[in-house]
Amino acid sequence: MGDHVKEWERYRSLKRRFFLTWLSSVPAFWVTFAIVSMVLGRNSPATYILPFIVGLIWLGFFLSLAVRLRAWKCPSCHAAFESWWRGLFTSRCANCGLQKYS
Repeated sequence: MGDHVKEWERYRSLKRRFFLTWLSSVPAFWVTFAIVSMVLGRNSPATYILPFIVGLIWLGFFLSLAVRLRAWKCPSCHAAFESWWRGLFTSRCANCGLQKYS
């Protein structure tokens, strides 16, 4: 891992949160819908409004993580690590060529 252990750990943590947020978005919406419909009934307007609000909050959190991940700086050259065409799947810094996790 070289000299940049803490920076790479932050990158991994951010990437992990990004994917967990992405994977849990639909289940969170449906769980919210199920709980609200059990408590308030299916005919209540809140049954549809509250899951929509939860979905918007989840989307905002997901987009903020995406922006932070996209803007993550290379530990070596301090420029954006990811290139616009490869995104998360790049293995080297787009600017200085630093190998990912090195």
